[in-house]
This record gives sequence, C-alpha cells and structure tokens, in this order.
Amino acid sequence: MGQVVKFPRAIVMDQKVREAERMIAKLLGYIEDAARNPKDGDLQIKAAIAPPMLDMWREMLEEAKIGRELIDAVDTIRHGGIVYRAQPSQNGAH
Repeated sequence: MGQVVKFPRAIVMDQKVREAERMIAKLLGYIEDAARNPKDGDLQIKAAIAPPMLDMWREMLEEAKIGRELIDAVDTIRHGGIVYRAQPSQNGAH
C-alpha cells in the first residue's frame, strides 16, 4: 500500500490565504447586499455579525501571508539584488 504523506507546508499556507480571501469577500458581500435589501431579515443578521468576523478573517489572512513568506525565506538570502539559496555542505549542515 502507498504511504500517506502530509501536504507540503507551502500548499497548506496557500490554501489558508485563499480561504481567508474568499471569506472576506463573502462577508463584504453580505454587507453590500444588506444595504440594497433592507427588508431581508436573514441578510440583515448576516451583515450585523460580519464586522467582527471580518476582523478575525483579516487577522487569519495576515498570519497566513506571513507564514507563506517565511516558508520562502527559510533557505534564501538576498544580497545586492542576487538571491542565494542555502546548500547542504559535505557534512550535511547548512
């Protein structure tokens, strides 16, 4: 049987960024739709709870973006416009 392996961390972080962006767009849509349809009670409730949820998702988006950048930054150094990547030495250390 095949061995189950974890997704690469970069893919997971990209998914978190996309999820947060989708949720932010969805919540902003609730607010805009509620302004256009003031008689829709369900929309009014969704719009009323959207601001604190927006704050939460914006924080999650920032964390995911930072995490994604840190993944790329782990093995690179930029100096003078040139990107240097860490290479294992002969004894296996970086």
